[in-house]
Amino acid sequence: MLNSYFWQRIAKICITMRKHLYFTCLLVGLVLLSNCEKEIIIDPYEHPIDLELSSDWFIYSVTADSPVVWYRINLPAEATGVWIEWTDANNQAADQSFKATVRVSAYHLDGKTSYFVDKRNGYGSSAKEISLSGSDGLLIKVEMIDEIAGDYGLKVYESNTPGELDLLEVPIQDVWSKFDIGTNQVVGFEFTNAMANQVYSIAWAEYGSPEEGFTADIKGSVYQQDGKTPYKDLNNGKSIVGKNKSHSDNPKQIRVLESENSFIITITLNDISKPGCFAIKVFYTILATGSTWLSALESNESDCPAKSTD
Repeated sequence: MLNSYFWQRIAKICITMRKHLYFTCLLVGLVLLSNCEKEIIIDPYEHPIDLELSSDWFIYSVTADSPVVWYRINLPAEATGVWIEWTDANNQAADQSFKATVRVSAYHLDGKTSYFVDKRNGYGSSAKEISLSGSDGLLIKVEMIDEIAGDYGLKVYESNTPGELDLLEVPIQDVWSKFDIGTNQVVGFEFTNAMANQVYSIAWAEYGSPEEGFTADIKGSVYQQDGKTPYKDLNNGKSIVGKNKSHSDNPKQIRVLESENSFIITITLNDISKPGCFAIKVFYTILATGSTWLSALESNESDCPAKSTD
């Protein structure tokens, strides 16, 4: 709404001026007013910190005097998606002791169009994956909450879509297949002998799982045949993207689409300080019977290292 007091001041000034300048004066007033009413998301005096893609923590602080920090992430032209991960006092990364509590938002470079807003947990399996559409950068806002200042960790790293990976073919069977995974690595699997409209359970053995001897701390995503659309877990209806702890006592379950006969799983590290070996298996499940279809390894020894995924 136009400010009447503002226009009264402009009119008084214009009346004292020559007639041919009247409309010029009004035009100047309109420009000034439009600039005043323009919504500015980013404080123009608070320049974003340039941050490069990296799987290492960038450690910074929020304070009572500077409770908000903006970052600009410069992206390579070929990037199709990134993971945004952060750690603070409420969601500590391994071997860290951050003091601040923060919430995070991510925007396009215009500072208005959001990818996500005011998320509190972004560590490990709660990291946020965003798809990019020809953007050469993005903005991230970190804001102190609960008036708890201190340091926090942030990292942004590229996500690999299944279409960019050399997928390993693994049979659907109730037998563990063992692999290695390194830092900054994504391991992709394609299960090509699936049956349409059938339910399958997906489990992996890793650091902290009931099966002993595995060293990698991992998280996984499950996609339809197109390699882009995630499947939803039949147990809770949530998309299976960047999920961890899909162990033999709590596996993810999907129903293959009626028009498809394969699906894709990608595995990345949940904790980059814990690379190493893991195992995966996918097997047919009859939900109605409630049968105990879980099986253990032939022994407690995982015989790591497993076969290489290089």
